[in-house]
Amino acid sequence: MLEKLGPLGIALGAVATAGVAAGVGLFKFVSAASDNLERLENLSAITGLAVADLQAMEQITKEAGLAGMDLGRIIGNSTRICSTSSPMR
Repeated sequence: MLEKLGPLGIALGAVATAGVAAGVGLFKFVSAASDNLERLENLSAITGLAVADLQAMEQITKEAGLAGMDLGRIIGNSTRICSTSSPMR
């Protein structure tokens, strides 16, 4: 159908397709950001650490090449070890 309009029709079709693709990409980005915020808020509630601190810790682990590690598990293990070990004398 757009071919009947010539080059203008094809251009309009391309613009419409790009708009739809951008909308889908934006939705996926917002959805992932929302999921990440919820995960950090849950982890904050469990650990008592601020969300901003958890974000900083995630960035540090990412830059250290440990991005695949589960930050919640790391914090949980650290807390368990600190609470069960004897104080230093």
